[in-house]
Amino acid sequence: MSTTVALTQAERRQILSVLRELKQQGETFGRSHRRRPVAQFMWLKRLPNPTNPRGAAFKIRSEDVSLKGIGFFTKRRIYRNEYVVIPLQFREGGGRLVLCRICFCRQLPSGGYRAGAEFEEMLPDPKCKERIPSAWLKLGWATPIVA
Repeated sequence: MSTTVALTQAERRQILSVLRELKQQGETFGRSHRRRPVAQFMWLKRLPNPTNPRGAAFKIRSEDVSLKGIGFFTKRRIYRNEYVVIPLQFREGGGRLVLCRICFCRQLPSGGYRAGAEFEEMLPDPKCKERIPSAWLKLGWATPIVA
């Protein structure tokens, strides 16, 4: 099972353009960074923690992105303060591992969940084969999650 999502060159340009635009536009709607819609499927890796000792990887659909975080839809419940990793892979080569902390997860009336995560750290993944750093893996055990 692949744990990365390949983005086309056009999709990568779109995301980079959105991030540049967000940086220039600054504060909107009382938030420190403006959100932009970016709807695409990607993988999310749950880090092992006391309630989920093995971790898991599953697909999510992003809804919006800002310089500081991402909003997305998922079929699985995740918990506030839980740490997750989103591995990104670019078609032209390379990628990034993005460590995120879940800020909220709300059940939707139609089923599934709407969640938001704050970017904590990002590492280059030039060959898209990097393992999650051990320091990140320890975060799942050290941080209390909130149901």
